[in-house]
Amino acid sequence: MAGNIIPAIATTNAIIAGIIVLQALQLLQKNYKGLRNVHLQRKAEVPLNACTVGLPSTGCGVCRDTYVDLLCDPERVILSEAINGLLGTGEGADDGTGPRDVGIYEEKRLLADPDFEDNLDRSLASLGVTHGKFLTIVDEDGELGTLAAAILPLPPNHPPDGPSFILPSALPRPPKMTKPAGQGVTALSTLRKRALDLDGVTDGAPPAKRVKATKAPEVNLASPSKKRRFEEDGLLILDNPNEKIDEGSGPELITIEDD
Repeated sequence: MAGNIIPAIATTNAIIAGIIVLQALQLLQKNYKGLRNVHLQRKAEVPLNACTVGLPSTGCGVCRDTYVDLLCDPERVILSEAINGLLGTGEGADDGTGPRDVGIYEEKRLLADPDFEDNLDRSLASLGVTHGKFLTIVDEDGELGTLAAAILPLPPNHPPDGPSFILPSALPRPPKMTKPAGQGVTALSTLRKRALDLDGVTDGAPPAKRVKATKAPEVNLASPSKKRRFEEDGLLILDNPNEKIDEGSGPELITIEDD
């Protein structure tokens, strides 16, 4: 509807669709070096700018996961068998991380964790984990990265009486997670607190006292008891009408009386 009203919108949609198709062709041909990120820039003669695709970022919620293909028959594969197979024995570099406490998810659905093991003996199909979905394994201690297993069909020549799933030749080993640098600030603030033992005695030297800020001198806004002289204007202000001025040899003074 918008394209029929404003032709520029239809033209823009067509250009964006063409860029998506060109990048999809590179992806289907597995020409990953030919992939480009296309950005809009403020140049009328060159409105679009392309740059190479950057490396995976450890801070990205998608790139930081470790991906692996799990060829299986969801009707026959038991959840515990798939998880134990993906974790491996941990004895070699290509034998996974070994058994550990993990949480198992399908998208946002929790399938199992150390406190919920009711689904470990169920098949993947009964849990709704079929071909084209991901089985996500999250480390409970937060020390290792997340492992995402793509559920894919078995090869066409796979025998019917063969194993129900095929693991990759080299089991993945997710990288270790690094703690954010900001956590050190909490530790420092905790160390600065005074620790009390059971008798209420402070352990260690007491913290330094806070330096008391010096107050600015207070200005007396009331009229002083003595006369004030404004040298820049040559003006004398008398607080008492009976007060006399010693003229001496100074300049002539003009007195202004207030009625």
